[in-house]
Amino acid sequence: MLYQAVEQMAALAVRRVPVDTGALRSTIHAEPPKVSGTVASVDFACGGPAASYAAVVENDLTKRHKNGQAKFMSTSVDEVRPRIPGMVRRALREGK
Repeated sequence: MLYQAVEQMAALAVRRVPVDTGALRSTIHAEPPKVSGTVASVDFACGGPAASYAAVVENDLTKRHKNGQAKFMSTSVDEVRPRIPGMVRRALREGK
């Protein structure tokens, strides 16, 4: 269920990212879950060599984009985060 939450975050970010060439948008993805002992983590990311400017696009609030918005990643996290407890409760109830 955590992976589904991160997939939702990534899907929102894809819709919100400013697009010029599409390179940055194409790098947004949910990472496979990682488990270490009793701790599980799931991340989503963007950028890398194909779009090394991702942090600037995410954080530059002075830039006016023709489409999309700054904080495309963090607003996606903020929107999905409150739903996670309900997703966990539902998964526990359904035995997933």
